Amino acid sequence: MAWQSAAVRATLTMGAPVVPQQRKKQQREQRQAVQIRRRELDAGTKVVNLLGTASVGKPKGCKGCSWIKYWALHSGHAPCTCCAEGCYRTDNISGSHVKIAGSPAAALLHTRWYIVPACPKHNKYSSCKTFQVKRVLAIEAPPSAADRMSSWKADVAKLARALVGKR
Repeated sequence: MAWQSAAVRATLTMGAPVVPQQRKKQQREQRQAVQIRRRELDAGTKVVNLLGTASVGKPKGCKGCSWIKYWALHSGHAPCTCCAEGCYRTDNISGSHVKIAGSPAAALLHTRWYIVPACPKHNKYSSCKTFQVKRVLAIEAPPSAADRMSSWKADVAKLARALVGKR
């Protein structure tokens, strides 16, 4: 190997040199990459289901997959039962958008959305009620600004109806 130039040796040990255009592209992709947060919820933690998330787009960084596949990918677990305390349904488990909060009013102030596995009943659970979860891993699902606004408007309207007593 003594006959190889320094550039050839560097290429063999570190891979092909990165041209400036590729370096800029890599840096841009790194800035755009969203760091996914995982939060372990203890049994009894209260969550609030989000309204207006049925039209939320597909998860970023997980092309063509559903929200429950997104949860499985980032949690490293296969979804087997609903995360709601006391619910043991195993059929039709989907990814439920929730906020971790003690009450629906407090949920309006929280900005982080999470995905947890839930049965159809708990995935459509009223946004004006909280439900407690079993010990579960919640995976952050960063919403777009439009998705956040749509959900926030639906939550405020539902909360206003509940306060008036019209449910």
